[in-house]
Amino acid sequence: MPTFITTGRLTQDAVKGLAAKPEDRSEAVGKLIAAAGGKLLHYYVTTGDTDFLLISEAPGADVAVAACMAAAASGAVSDVRTVQAWSSAEFKAVAAKAGRSSRPTGRPARAERRSGLAVTGPPGRPQPRDRRPSRLWKSGMAMADSLAKGRLPPARPVSPPVRNRSPVRR
Repeated sequence: MPTFITTGRLTQDAVKGLAAKPEDRSEAVGKLIAAAGGKLLHYYVTTGDTDFLLISEAPGADVAVAACMAAAASGAVSDVRTVQAWSSAEFKAVAAKAGRSSRPTGRPARAERRSGLAVTGPPGRPQPRDRRPSRLWKSGMAMADSLAKGRLPPARPVSPPVRNRSPVRR
């Protein structure tokens, strides 16, 4: 079954209830997830941006989301986020599927775009990309050169501030 990691925050009422009557909530959380069709693997109380983290198994994302919605509807939790998790071995199979899919033709890979090389010729012979500077880049470089030589660009005239000319007096 797929594994899901859920994080969230306790509401102020839930914190007041736990402070008044401290208890281990893992059984209640496990029952809630089981009622939706999943299984609780681990339940942790955390510090930081979230108050709890739970790891569960469910037949699908719909079951995990249903359990989260039930918990949020109770009013005890907020900011609930659920993500699917894969073991390293499971993700190896996902990555293998990605390796079999191909990019659209003519679009170089990210590393090739960053290096300035795009594979446009025969395999194994990368060719340099067109690196002509843009007009904006040229004008910026011209401004930098004139500033370096001590020449300042011409000053723009400053218009006087516009005053409020409404007929209503204050």
